[in-house]
Amino acid sequence: MLLNLPAEFDEVLPAPSRALAAVAALLVTVGLMVGGVLPNAHAALIGCLLMGLAGCVDLASAYRAISWKSLVLIVGMLPFSVALQRTGGVDLAAEGVLAVAGNAAPHLLLGIIFVVTAGLGMFISNTATAVLMAPVALAVATDIGASPIPSP
Repeated sequence: MLLNLPAEFDEVLPAPSRALAAVAALLVTVGLMVGGVLPNAHAALIGCLLMGLAGCVDLASAYRAISWKSLVLIVGMLPFSVALQRTGGVDLAAEGVLAVAGNAAPHLLLGIIFVVTAGLGMFISNTATAVLMAPVALAVATDIGASPIPSP
C-alpha cells in the first residue's frame, strides 16, 4: 500500500532518551558549517563523532548504514575522472560546452551543464555522472571567470 511505513522502519531502533543529544550534535554541526569555523567535511565528521560519543548510534548500525555499492562506485570512478583531467578530456569537454554556448550568460551555461549531466545520468549511474561532470563544471566556471564556490 502507498501509505505504509518503509521496509527499513523495522531496522530503526527508537531511542527517545538520546533525542536531545542528537539534536545538540546536529546544532553543533550546522553551527560549525554556517559559521565557517571549519570546512563542511570536518564539521560533519565532528557531528558523527558526537553522535557516537553520545550513544545515539553504535558502530554496528553505522557500519550497516554505509552504501557499499555507492562507495565502491565512487572510488572506482575517481581514477577515471583524474585520467580525464590529466589527459585534457575535462578541458576538451569544457571547451565543447563553451563552443555550444558562445558568450552566453552564466545561467545559460549552468543550464547546458545540467542538460548534459541529466543526459549522461540516463545511461550511467548518477554517482558516476557527478564524479565525471564536477570537474567539467569547475573548468567551465574557471574559463568564464566565475567563482565555482556558491556565494551566500
